[in-house]
Amino acid sequence: MHPKNVVLEYCGAILASDRRQWEIEILWRFLKQELKLDKLITKNINGIRIQIYVVLIVYLLLQLMPGDSKWGDKLIDKLKFVRAGMSKSCTFASWAMARLVCT
Repeated sequence: MHPKNVVLEYCGAILASDRRQWEIEILWRFLKQELKLDKLITKNINGIRIQIYVVLIVYLLLQLMPGDSKWGDKLIDKLKFVRAGMSKSCTFASWAMARLVCT
């Protein structure tokens, strides 16, 4: 193999690694800033995974939830709506079941 090809292949591998690291940094910034995942409740790797999965699932559910005209359509407005609804219910399950039955 020609030395020039080896150098080009090596540079390509470095660029691919940098690109992947940048994608991870962007995802982590999104999790911290947009989803308020700046404080981890555990240092255990499984606990961190569960916390990230729960935050992403809630985010996706809120994105699918139709906006209420009096609360607004933004993510923060939907969170306020859910918080207000949950304060009236005993548990998230009872609140969610009442919400699903109504729609």
